[in-house]
Amino acid sequence: MTTTEAKQFLNKHCIFKLKTGKEVFGVIWEVFSGNKTSYFFASAREHEILKQTNADNEELLFKMGQPIKLEDIINAKSLVS
Repeated sequence: MTTTEAKQFLNKHCIFKLKTGKEVFGVIWEVFSGNKTSYFFASAREHEILKQTNADNEELLFKMGQPIKLEDIINAKSLVS
C-alpha cells in the first residue's frame, strides 16, 4: 500500500490484509518525527485509549501501538460506515 492509498484508511477502524495472508482488525495512524513519518497499528480499543489520553509521547506509542510498514499491507477495507 502506498502512502496515498493509506490516507483514506488512517485513524479508521478497518480490516487489513497483510502480505503474509493474515487479516487484522484495527486502526493505523501516522506519527511525524523530524523528517520521518512512521505508521503504527493497534486494535480499535487501544486506539481509542490513545486518543483519550492525547498520547503523543513515543514510549506510549510503542507500548500500545505496533510499528507497521505500509508496504506490508496489500488490501484494506474500512469498517466504519
